[in-house]
Amino acid sequence: MRFAADSSDARFLIQSYSKAHITINDTAYHHSLIISLDNILSSWPVTAAAQLQKAHFQEMITLAPELILLGVGESYTLVAPTLLYALQEQQIGVEVMSTPAACRTYNVLAAEGRRVVAALILQNPAT
Repeated sequence: MRFAADSSDARFLIQSYSKAHITINDTAYHHSLIISLDNILSSWPVTAAAQLQKAHFQEMITLAPELILLGVGESYTLVAPTLLYALQEQQIGVEVMSTPAACRTYNVLAAEGRRVVAALILQNPAT
């Protein structure tokens, strides 16, 4: 899925998404990653929502988001509420959705200048 170019001040925008990659600023990533306006953490080791642990959210928290978009793969998957509770305690909003929806939502919120972080799971990363 290709996304339209945007003229916002955001440094990192998602240009396209497929099951095998996410393209950000003309660079294709073939594995799960965390993106914010100012950072890309491309070594996020999660390949399925079932693997998520509290420690996986610590990298997101260090980016000081007001909202975290958790893209859990091609289709929506439930995430244990206990994993999200620590974020809510710190008054960080969190939305769980499919990875394609998280990519689209990230671009909209980034264009608005929001402090958004997207943690995007690619379930079938290229090897």
